[in-house]
Amino acid sequence: MPSLNFQKQFMPGILAMLDKDYARRTRNKPKTTTIRAKRKRPFRKGDSLYLFAGQRTKYCQRLGKVTCRKTEEFLIEEESPGIYKIIINGTILSDEAAQEVAMDDGFTALKEMIKWFRKTHGFPFEGQRIFLANTYDRKYYLHKRTKDLGINIERCRCKKTIEISPEQVEKVRNSKHITELATKHSYGIQIINPLFK
Repeated sequence: MPSLNFQKQFMPGILAMLDKDYARRTRNKPKTTTIRAKRKRPFRKGDSLYLFAGQRTKYCQRLGKVTCRKTEEFLIEEESPGIYKIIINGTILSDEAAQEVAMDDGFTALKEMIKWFRKTHGFPFEGQRIFLANTYDRKYYLHKRTKDLGINIERCRCKKTIEISPEQVEKVRNSKHITELATKHSYGIQIINPLFK
């Protein structure tokens, strides 16, 4: 299952895509696509994608898991100094469409995206544009079902914990909704000792 690593500048957009509350609180625009260089095994619709920050460092952090909604062939060419062509699935984009692609990918402007790709990959750049399927609806359904059991979920910026009392252990063990939150969305489960609340 493919993993995707994101640089620090893209983390707010990824966190906003993964967590609606975070997007609302911080007013960050969700990053709904990511553009990647060609791989031996290309990304495909339906792939489970594991999202990380700081991969291969001691600060590595798993951000979440999403599904690849669709992919497009992506190419940036420099026609002449300062003149660029962005081509998706063989079609040259207008300036407005190229600007929209840059914004969806977490850049503030097309110029910024061009500068980033020039520095990071060089031109011509050939790769894929990957659409990330949002996880809001399913996660919020699971949250509701967990809260219906009288169980608290604590969320801060990058950490999500389901807090349970010793009496709730069996209830949690039998809950398929809590199991899904723990396994698919990286929620921790913590037993709270009532003596030390």
